[in-house]
Amino acid sequence: MSAEEVLYMGDELFDIPLLKKAGFSATVPNCSEEVKEVVDYVTIKESGKGCAREVIDLVRYAQGIVPDKQDF
Repeated sequence: MSAEEVLYMGDELFDIPLLKKAGFSATVPNCSEEVKEVVDYVTIKESGKGCAREVIDLVRYAQGIVPDKQDF
């Protein structure tokens, strides 16, 4: 697997090197400005309030992975 195939989500200064290397990087709105400056996406939802689900859904929809209503 190459770095371009990795999604990394972090919110601390020590995450910055990995956020920069990942093919897609994300963080939460209540992190430091330094982290926000290096990521591809800042979530609408905060930590512990659905931010990971937001990113997962973003990727799923971007890849066309949308469940059919009849599957429920």
